[in-house]
Amino acid sequence: MSSANAAANDFETALARHRAGDLAGAEIAYRRILAADPSRVEARHSLGLVCFQRGQFQDAVAELSETVSLSPESPAAHNHLGAALVQMGDLEGAQTALRKAIELDPSSAEAHFNLGCALRAAQASGDALGSFQRAVELSPKFTAAWFNLGNELRALKRREEAIHAFRRVLELQADHAKAIRSLALTLAEAAEVLRDQDQPEAALAHLSEAVQRQPEVPEMHVRLGLILQTLERPAEAEAAYREALRLRPVFPEALGNLAGALSAQRRHEEAVEACDAALSLRPEFAEVLVNRAN
Repeated sequence: MSSANAAANDFETALARHRAGDLAGAEIAYRRILAADPSRVEARHSLGLVCFQRGQFQDAVAELSETVSLSPESPAAHNHLGAALVQMGDLEGAQTALRKAIELDPSSAEAHFNLGCALRAAQASGDALGSFQRAVELSPKFTAAWFNLGNELRALKRREEAIHAFRRVLELQADHAKAIRSLALTLAEAAEVLRDQDQPEAALAHLSEAVQRQPEVPEMHVRLGLILQTLERPAEAEAAYREALRLRPVFPEALGNLAGALSAQRRHEEAVEACDAALSLRPEFAEVLVNRAN
């Protein structure tokens, strides 16, 4: 076997270990290749990726910087270097590398995503938003980009757009726990705005979905109950508050609101009992004290 064929076989063996998830074995194999021939750019690049995956970010930056030196026209090398620099906190260097990657390959959704991450870490929210938007335009099934896009939109209080982004995440990955939580919270926040804008029915639709997404969170049931009371549906509000109390028995806010729902149904003795229970947990609860007096 020629030396060229042997070297090719060595790289394929290392790559196979890498793809199989044997990162330690792959790192050893790539380093062995580079010890014999330091100019092997594909082995250098792959070693940088292994170091990144193993959380060895300083080594990753070193190897990927060398890769860029050996192959300055490689968009993937600049992209991966930028991602490693983000992890090292060199946000200016990361942005430079990632913008170069995009210059070399404007269609790289991953490079736009990584640039968005660098800009977000640098607290450049508006610019980060544009990068995440471009990433999902280029790759509509890019779950992480949709999630980050949702977070940026939520931070900018563009809640209806954020809701769309989080729903898209869950279409792609139904068990994405962070997206479930973020969607529920954004729905609840949007519902508060709609309620203040005298749109209680729209608020109810948002909160009903929020409760469906996170039925284990007692605060969601309380928020639902408040909207139902606004709509003069006290029996349903009562059910929402009781569910909150089932989930968290020591919950003075839920007890205080339950008292209001019971009073609206002319169940005054039960309302007084709920007030007393709330006050036993929080004696200074001003709103409940007023309701109790009435």
